[in-house]
Amino acid sequence: MDRNICTTANSWPNKRCTECRPRTAVGQFGTYGRAAIGELIVMPESRLISSRLQMLRERAGLTVEDVAAQVNVSPFHVEICDEEFTCEYSPADVRRFCDVLNARPSELFGVSTTEAAVPAAQLVELIDHECGKRNITLDKFEDAVGWYLSRCINPPERLFDEISLDGLQWLCRELGIHWHRVIAAL
Repeated sequence: MDRNICTTANSWPNKRCTECRPRTAVGQFGTYGRAAIGELIVMPESRLISSRLQMLRERAGLTVEDVAAQVNVSPFHVEICDEEFTCEYSPADVRRFCDVLNARPSELFGVSTTEAAVPAAQLVELIDHECGKRNITLDKFEDAVGWYLSRCINPPERLFDEISLDGLQWLCRELGIHWHRVIAAL
């Protein structure tokens, strides 16, 4: 069951609508986009998120129920496995959790980077640049990424509300940037 917030649907949990759900990736660059043609990037690890979430929650002196109430999710959604976390939550959800936990998103993911952070507006610029570089439409780029982007990049901040963390990783893989740079911008 998909527990992502969808701004076009008004309840939690709610399946993503057709405007913002992942799309099947079968485009110019094959099922796996750039990775299929040997250009780039293995998906980054996102293990131990649940352990870090628990540690940050305990550091903040909060119970699972406290966090759930403040983030407006059920307690079940607070303590989920790492794979479900990246599949179910968006960067905006991560911000909400981190605000409640008084933590930085980089702490939650255990990431650091020496490269410049990539905010939403720059991510959208990179999407436009990549489409131009490949000489493809946004629709074809969506096929490579595996996510509907056209309906969630205007305004750019909406992208962080609509895309899952997995989707963000897929997008960053296609753009040739490390997703930790986006996490650093949250």
